[in-house]
Amino acid sequence: SAELAGLTLEHPGRGTSAASIELLGEVRYNGNRLAKLTPLAPGVITDIRVDVGDQVEEGQILAVINSVAVAQAKSAYLSKIAEVEARTTVFEREQKLVNENIAARRDFQDAQAALKLAELEVRRTHQQLINLGFTESEVADIAAEQSSSSDLYVRAPFAGSVVERTAVLGEAADSEGSLFEIADLSTMWIELAVPEEQAFQIERGGEIVASVRALPEMEIPGQITWISPRIDERTRMVRARATVQNDRGILRHGMFTEVSAMIGGTSNSLLVPGEAVHEIDGTSFVFVRQEPDLFAVRRVDVGPRTASGTIAILAGLTEIESVVTGGSFTMKTEFLKSRLGAGCVDD
Repeated sequence: SAELAGLTLEHPGRGTSAASIELLGEVRYNGNRLAKLTPLAPGVITDIRVDVGDQVEEGQILAVINSVAVAQAKSAYLSKIAEVEARTTVFEREQKLVNENIAARRDFQDAQAALKLAELEVRRTHQQLINLGFTESEVADIAAEQSSSSDLYVRAPFAGSVVERTAVLGEAADSEGSLFEIADLSTMWIELAVPEEQAFQIERGGEIVASVRALPEMEIPGQITWISPRIDERTRMVRARATVQNDRGILRHGMFTEVSAMIGGTSNSLLVPGEAVHEIDGTSFVFVRQEPDLFAVRRVDVGPRTASGTIAILAGLTEIESVVTGGSFTMKTEFLKSRLGAGCVDD
């Protein structure tokens, strides 16, 4: 009869089960690896070197802007360099005259102070160019070539992908709006909405496993990195965030995910497939074979369901017993029918 009914049986296994809660999440760019790039001085866009979807390296030039402020900064730097050269000549002359007791020491001290002030101005104007995005080698080239061009470079702050571009050739640009958005897609955030009654069960550093509809069989591991201290007054949800790897580029900004958040563990538990456990009147039961065609309903205490779908059995079952897995729902139906019949006879 058991074979005709298509029943399958298994012995419980042993392993570590981890409790989890099921949540919904939305994939977002990793905010710690997302940059909105604006020009460091106003100007007109004269060259655009990348487009949406392009991969860029750290320091790569994305656009060139013609900026009057840059030309002024370069001119000020070159002017201060020339002033230092002139002050150095005066200082060396005064030092020689003092050593020969020809000039007054006060003139020498004035020349020395003027030279130090000029050197300070060189450092200030040098830093101004660095603040505008020029590298040390580019500042050295400006001094060597006596360049006062107005070119200002917009650079990538880190390696990543261009995920948005608003820059238009010939457009006036300033710090009010970003020209590009660069994102490092190797990791992503999953924004979670946690029900108020479950918020206390998760913790920072806790593990999660995410899946997406397009590839439901793929498990994407991650870790909770932030839990909001506030509850949304309208939804009564707590916001949380997990960081996951995205080496294969499967996750995309705005994608919805199903997330299992781990909340604890039970070591060396008896584990049975999830379909073997049923609830009757709020109590958990399994069907255990006693003889080839004789089965008993066994009450069990259950623990957490694992990410793979097995359920931990804490009490009521031994590992040498055979538990009905496939076809157990049919047995539950027949059992409930028998209870109904017994109730009618009792009446």
